[in-house]
Amino acid sequence: MALYLTVVARNLRTMAAARRRYRSKSSSGFGPLLLLLVLVAIIVKFFWWIVGVVVLIGLFLLMQELMKERRQARDARLRHYAEIRARANQQHQWVMQGDDRGIYGPECAPLMQYIQYGGTQAPSTTGPPATVRAGPFGT
Repeated sequence: MALYLTVVARNLRTMAAARRRYRSKSSSGFGPLLLLLVLVAIIVKFFWWIVGVVVLIGLFLLMQELMKERRQARDARLRHYAEIRARANQQHQWVMQGDDRGIYGPECAPLMQYIQYGGTQAPSTTGPPATVRAGPFGT
C-alpha cells in the first residue's frame, strides 16, 4: 500500500506541475488582447494617413500602367511611320527609274499599262523597267 501511495503522490505532483505550466501559458490571453486594442487605436488615430498612403500607392501604380500603355502606342505609331517611310522610298526609287509602279502603285500599274497600251498585254512590271526614261515623268 505504501508503494501505491508513493506512486499516486508522484503522479499528483507531476499533474500539479503540468497544471501550473498550462495555466501560465493559457493565462496570457491579456497580452494579445492588449496588443489588438493598441493596434485598433493606432488605426483609428491615423486612419486618414493610412487612407492617404493607400491612395498614393494606387495612383502610382495607375500612372505606371498608363505610361506603359502610352509607350506601347507610341512604339506602334513609330513602326507604322517606318513602314510608310519604307514604302515611300521604294516608290520614289521606282519613279526615279521611270517605273509606273512609283506613280500608280504595284497593284494598279499593270492596269494602267493595259489602258495605256490600248488593251494589249502590258510589259511585265515585276523587275526593273525595260527602258529608262530621262526624267521622273518621262520627259
